[in-house]
Amino acid sequence: MMIGIDFDDVLAEFITPLLRYHNEQYGTGFSIEDVTKYELTKTLNVPRDEITRRVDAFFMTEQFRDLPLVDGAEEATRILTKDHDLVIITARPIKVRDETIALINKKLPDRFLDVYFTSDWHGNGADAGRKKYEICHEQGVKVMIVDCFQYAHDCSMNGTRSLLYDRPWNRENNLNDKMRRVKSWEEILKEF
Repeated sequence: MMIGIDFDDVLAEFITPLLRYHNEQYGTGFSIEDVTKYELTKTLNVPRDEITRRVDAFFMTEQFRDLPLVDGAEEATRILTKDHDLVIITARPIKVRDETIALINKKLPDRFLDVYFTSDWHGNGADAGRKKYEICHEQGVKVMIVDCFQYAHDCSMNGTRSLLYDRPWNRENNLNDKMRRVKSWEEILKEF
């Protein structure tokens, strides 16, 4: 079976290191529990173009180039590759493709058939303009593992079962019958 996996906050921790960087740079005190909406503009209370600028600055740091993996992701993806094909479908911009591929090769080598960058925030790149659910359909992905409710919902409404990785920003949403909330990679493995 083909399985699609989001990268940030599903395979690699992103929000916690980003907030650590943000707190150091801007004298704030945010934690992951403060991020109760997917849009960072709601948490950080700054306009989207400023969020983009700050995230772009984070992209230039060593912290970004060496993000820690989500607990259990390394072992679980190794196990899943025994019986399934895996692809990454990420909203990351194509401009961090090289850094992303390097991190995957360093921490999760030989697991993924391909990596798709939808560039949702930056709007350019090879897969820009294509939605995650469209890539799932085109690539024959049967299950998508993702932390954003909207992506999970879109996939589920377009024929791809979704596993919504539990995060503070997706806890207020109701799931449909093609979606399931999972709290760990151990729970994800039980789905297969």
